[in-house]
Amino acid sequence: MARVPVVCYCGWLLITALANRHLQSIVTRPPVLDARIGAERVAMIRLRGNAVILGAATATLVGIVVPILGQMMLATMPLWRLALRRLNNIPREAAG
Repeated sequence: MARVPVVCYCGWLLITALANRHLQSIVTRPPVLDARIGAERVAMIRLRGNAVILGAATATLVGIVVPILGQMMLATMPLWRLALRRLNNIPREAAG
């Protein structure tokens, strides 16, 4: 597998994830945020965005070094999400 396509794909995903995380930070604050949404739910939404950023960054970095493993590293996103949820003590109910 060629290095350039993998790094471009994962790099664009990283840029998109960063833009998405910025959008999430806007929509999870007042006045856009509904008052009925709990703080744990907001934290989980933001955490998901961070997990995508970390997964895409992992894939990009691995894709530079070992191109054939680059796209496979996108599968680390759920692992990042789980790790971040545990580090931030977010209960499983909020992960919904």
